[in-house]
Amino acid sequence: MLRRLPLAPLLLFAGLLASSAERRLAPAAPRLAAAPLDAPALGLRQLTADAPRFVAAWSLRSDDPRFGGLSAMTGDDDGLLALTDKSIALRLTLADGQPAKLRVLGRIAGPGLRRGPGPSDAESLARCAPGGDFWVGFESRHRVWRYDARLRPRARARPAFARRWPKNGGLEAIACLPNGRFLLFREQSPGPDGAGELWLSSGDPTAPAARFARLNHYGPPGHRPTDALAWGPDRLLILHRRFGPRGFSAVLSAIDLSTLARGTLAHRPLLELRAPWPTDNWEALALTRENGRDLLWIAADDNFMPGFRTVLLKLALPARAS
Repeated sequence: MLRRLPLAPLLLFAGLLASSAERRLAPAAPRLAAAPLDAPALGLRQLTADAPRFVAAWSLRSDDPRFGGLSAMTGDDDGLLALTDKSIALRLTLADGQPAKLRVLGRIAGPGLRRGPGPSDAESLARCAPGGDFWVGFESRHRVWRYDARLRPRARARPAFARRWPKNGGLEAIACLPNGRFLLFREQSPGPDGAGELWLSSGDPTAPAARFARLNHYGPPGHRPTDALAWGPDRLLILHRRFGPRGFSAVLSAIDLSTLARGTLAHRPLLELRAPWPTDNWEALALTRENGRDLLWIAADDNFMPGFRTVLLKLALPARAS
């Protein structure tokens, strides 16, 4: 006669088996293949004269089963650091301005089971300064964790406002502002007046004394925010996604940070990504510098599903006035 077993040990055992299988299948030195794509293949359309300009794009593949599902990303002098839906940290090294090498750093600690790999869904990533700490937003359990430069946990918090959120409507984007405050975007359908939910922290969102103020933002109709980052002292770039009968589409927009005091933020669309079916699930943003210019990287998530791609798009941002 079968007996009902406690759920937590079963989940732990399943997680350990999955992690063990990943390690067995993972090659010692994962290969990264980068096939070039052009702007028309991505359905890229500039909406303003000051929109970022297309530089290059690639469809990425690897023989490592842990590669894929890119949900969040940040840039530094070494290239790009990305997190996947399974909370795996990946390092993409750039050479001659293009992705050249992949390192799989492994699963970061996150909310879930007390021991072993848990059901952590890392959806957002922010870093305030090169070489500094990371902040990661987790969906389903709606937590924010802070990590040091080696991705070791330092602090964690569950903001009170997130406790009423649905499981699949959590912290899809976190942006660190130049003044040390943070913006936390909830992935959700807009309210009755079309406003999305956004929270401004008084500082580190994992600090016990952190305070939060509710703001509204009005993005492109039918779109939800998937990532955001500050560019310079006065501008925020936001990536929005929409899923409809013809698949995914995305819009990159800008917000003037001087309008934060008003409590309501209006987006200015800069460019659109609307490729023919099957379209790409645009999820992540990162900034780097190359030859004195600011570069914006946008990544598409393959969801670990057939028919989808992992795509990396490289754009040149316009020169900023000194």
